[in-house]
Amino acid sequence: MRFSIFYLLIVALFASCGIQHNAPSVLNPNRQIPPRTTIAFVDQFGAFYPNDWRSVYGIPPRNGKKNAYSLSKLAEEKSLTNDLVKFEQEYLRLLKKHLSNKKRVFVLIHGFNAKAKEVTKNYELIQSKLNLTTSDEVIQFYWDGLYTKNPLSSLKTWFTASDYSQYAGKFALRKILNNISNKEVYLISHSRGASVILSALSSAPIDSVKMTDIVEHHNIDTMSLQHDLIRNQRNKIYAIALAPAIGKSDFEINHEDSIYNVSFTPQLMAFHISTNKDDLMLKKVVGWLSNKLNSTDLGYKSDSFDKLASSYKFLKRSDFSGMRSHDFTRYINNPNFNSILKTYKINKK
Repeated sequence: MRFSIFYLLIVALFASCGIQHNAPSVLNPNRQIPPRTTIAFVDQFGAFYPNDWRSVYGIPPRNGKKNAYSLSKLAEEKSLTNDLVKFEQEYLRLLKKHLSNKKRVFVLIHGFNAKAKEVTKNYELIQSKLNLTTSDEVIQFYWDGLYTKNPLSSLKTWFTASDYSQYAGKFALRKILNNISNKEVYLISHSRGASVILSALSSAPIDSVKMTDIVEHHNIDTMSLQHDLIRNQRNKIYAIALAPAIGKSDFEINHEDSIYNVSFTPQLMAFHISTNKDDLMLKKVVGWLSNKLNSTDLGYKSDSFDKLASSYKFLKRSDFSGMRSHDFTRYINNPNFNSILKTYKINKK
């Protein structure tokens, strides 16, 4: 039985047909939408899509390969690196100014295998459940979690997007959070979006071999990693992770023969996750794979949560068991999500 499953996984791993990058559908994606929405759209290495990106950089190929397309790589080849950097700096400057008179900031973060058009609908659904006021801002964060409708390509999408989630957190979300100060910040994620949050808020490292590859081949600026943690901007950060596709191992650093806990910014007040022993994706169908092939056991097994909760007092949990689906919409519409919102007094009454 286990041999058969591993055989199918190997076949799926090499199937890349139909995998596409999650790229914007508009020419100027990173913008503000009145009255209180800001779009943050980044590529697989956390570069912000500039204005008129399609005519300058072209459309990503329909193969999902990591070395086939990246804004930083193409900018270097076209001698446009300074333009790309200037766009990011100006975007972050305007964002900081725009948020200066806000009291609360909500950042919505989707998971892997998600197309922007469908993600937007789910973001709007979440926003309809929040008690938003004129002193709030919602940042709709889009990253390249890839997407495919081909079941045989889903596993390859998972492995590649798992890396991209770390890059999006370290190289993009971290920069956004470093430009927010003295606010209540609510990070609401689905699936592998939890990894984006984890990578932004913690000292969890990127694999050194992968780091060398992206620096050498994609001209990635690693200045945001100069310090283990984001700057202390005196924010109060609350993370809500629906169906978190992360594992206990993501909270650990293996160095030589020792295991160390990752550290988190002191701004983090709560990291509230759902667990669901019936979620087929998180249990990877058979359960015993949940802590393998890029772990998802934290969202699947309550015992993984229990082992971490003694070391990380900010961890909170709500049980969503009984729902087999991993679908973003289903999790948003689950009554337990409303209960979580009520816990932090951010629900629409």
